[in-house]
Amino acid sequence: PDLGEVVQGLVPRIPSGSALTCVAMIGTTVVPYNMFIHATSSRRAWSDPKQLPLSRFDTTVTMIIGGLITAAIMISAGTVIRGVAVTSAADMAGSLEPLLGSFAKPFLCIGMIAAGVSASTGTPLGVSYVLAGLFGWEMSKKDKRFFYTKIIVVVSGIIVAATGFNPVSIIMTAQAVNGITLPVVVFLLVYLASRKRLMGEYKSTPVQNILGIMVGIVTLIIG
Repeated sequence: PDLGEVVQGLVPRIPSGSALTCVAMIGTTVVPYNMFIHATSSRRAWSDPKQLPLSRFDTTVTMIIGGLITAAIMISAGTVIRGVAVTSAADMAGSLEPLLGSFAKPFLCIGMIAAGVSASTGTPLGVSYVLAGLFGWEMSKKDKRFFYTKIIVVVSGIIVAATGFNPVSIIMTAQAVNGITLPVVVFLLVYLASRKRLMGEYKSTPVQNILGIMVGIVTLIIG
């Protein structure tokens, strides 16, 4: 990649006709249901205030790794497929051929499989956690409702894929919806974390509240 263009890309802007894509990019990076998965996982993993430093370390490291992966994807895409009309994975593979040659298609296939495995585990789990929280289900395989919700989500995806329908438009729309609903989750988290009655001595500081509100306003404007 051209490092000068990478630096220029750090300045936020929305090219004409790409608002939906920008919102979808945010929606797929900061997925609202991932916050529910993380909250539930944290409740299971941490049980004592003494573990807060370890919890913060865990969150910080994973966020940095996630940010690096996202940056790598965006920089790679901006370098090799900018200006290319992408309607399928084959279009992306063709753009990688100058760099990878005959390995382009197998390389992209491995990446698509990895993305599919990630989505087919995280998304059903997120849906199950949200519904379990709403309706008071037990968050384990012992509760058949929790278990079968995950199965239904996966099977629904398989059925859509089996019809031969091009999933790109569905994926873009779904991630855009994530981006639009993100401000609700952000403001709710900021509010809950700032309440002394709920958080006690661990409530967020005024600076953290201001930063959280700023993030919420940005997601609201974009959404």
